[in-house]
Amino acid sequence: MKTGFTIQQTAKLLGIGSKKLFAKLRDRHILDRKNMPYQRYIDAGLFYVDHKQFKHPHPELGQRSYAQTMATQKGVDWLNSNLILKESA
Repeated sequence: MKTGFTIQQTAKLLGIGSKKLFAKLRDRHILDRKNMPYQRYIDAGLFYVDHKQFKHPHPELGQRSYAQTMATQKGVDWLNSNLILKESA
């Protein structure tokens, strides 16, 4: 299992709000409109998608699954140097 950071955790590490970080990543075409990373950023080892499951509280709805965007340490470092520093320049 890969270890990584949620976008919320990444935002905290970068000292930016998570809503602002999501918006920046979408504006720069790093994430799509559903907040999933484009394949080239996955291939570069910056992000990955973690598929998770949970049991819905209503038994008739059964098992549910969802995808969550995760940043690797390389991705956090890349965002710190490329995304945040460009904003302050």
